[in-house]
Amino acid sequence: MFFFTKNPFAVIHFYYLNLSLFFFSISAASYIFWGDFSPTSTVKIVALIIATSLYALLLLYFLYLEKNQEWIIPRQWKRVHESPRLYALVIFPLLIITVLWFNLAGTLPMVWTYMTGKHQIVETSATVVKKHSRNTTFYSFQTIYSDIPIFRITLKEYEAYKNHQLKLQLTTRKSHFGTYILSIDEIQIATQNLANK
Repeated sequence: MFFFTKNPFAVIHFYYLNLSLFFFSISAASYIFWGDFSPTSTVKIVALIIATSLYALLLLYFLYLEKNQEWIIPRQWKRVHESPRLYALVIFPLLIITVLWFNLAGTLPMVWTYMTGKHQIVETSATVVKKHSRNTTFYSFQTIYSDIPIFRITLKEYEAYKNHQLKLQLTTRKSHFGTYILSIDEIQIATQNLANK
């Protein structure tokens, strides 16, 4: 994944690590763009601890290989050669810990909740918000749940609801890990014209 190695057994491990990172990245992307799951705060914190610990173990593995002179940094990776500590302690962790966190806090508990969670109809308060990313503006319902794809709305809906307090009726699956939103069944205007209050 990071380095070339002279040990054939270590090469096999690198292939496994590369393959794992690839699948974890696909899984994390699927959760980000299509996962209508809101994890609990505890799940988020525990996932961060586990992801950080796994990266620390990975780093120790590479240090062990270095001690035994079983790997070298590829020549093509000029920037890594120039600042190996920066990459090992900042850039690689940002990438790997983030990917692992999305899987541990999102994808895995989402699948578990979808398959085994308790089916519930719930009501929640909401407002509409406008958010800006680098190249676009998007609109969504703001609720007690995480900002997830199912809460995205159109500009027309935003204009219709922007001055109102809303109540949403949701069909969900709930587990100890969080809530999976299956559908938004009803939107009610609870308070008129927030802008004038």
